[in-house]
Amino acid sequence: MDPAAAPLDILDHPEQMLQTGAVVHYYRATVTRSNAWRNIVDNTTDWAVAATAGMLSFGIVGGGNRHMILFVAHFFILMFLMIEARRYSYYLSIDWRVRLIEKEYYAKVLLGNAAAQRGEWRVRLAEDLLRPHRPLAFRGALTLRLRRTYIWIFLILTLAWVARVATYPAPVGTLRQLWEQSGFSTVPGWLFWIALAGLYALLLSALHSLPATRRRLEREGFSIG
Repeated sequence: MDPAAAPLDILDHPEQMLQTGAVVHYYRATVTRSNAWRNIVDNTTDWAVAATAGMLSFGIVGGGNRHMILFVAHFFILMFLMIEARRYSYYLSIDWRVRLIEKEYYAKVLLGNAAAQRGEWRVRLAEDLLRPHRPLAFRGALTLRLRRTYIWIFLILTLAWVARVATYPAPVGTLRQLWEQSGFSTVPGWLFWIALAGLYALLLSALHSLPATRRRLEREGFSIG
């Protein structure tokens, strides 16, 4: 076949040219959108870390019942975690489309597969555009973000809170003293310990599903470390 005739072959298939152009432009737009949502997820993490640093600086030093700042910080960070999990779930749904086009179209085109344009991936992409699906639901996204970053934030806050109540206003010598110094106003200290125990029970329950979450993502074409 004369190479010079190749452009004429392309021009003889305007429908194929239209589809190729649509894929290229859609891929470019989707990559931009994916990067934007990745930045949104990362910014949420940055705000959570900054908020933690601020509350630690106020909760550790100074007098009064500042241990309450550290206690409330746990649930403030929990709110950040829930927001980030929702955003991460949405980010994965966009990134799934990017990966689909890269794997099923661009990779095969580069390997010289002429059938890449007519692959089943087009149907999968069209169905996802018509009825968007989430590769990972909210709970799974929460598990991943908790394992990646937030579990360490919670542990730091808890250690700081325990250190504060164990040393202020005076170093404790017994468990009873620790309960007493953990209290606030008329609220007994043991209630705060129960609240933290409940929080960690929920966090551990989420982490328990990590293997299943990873398997789900692998089926969707993702590789999560």
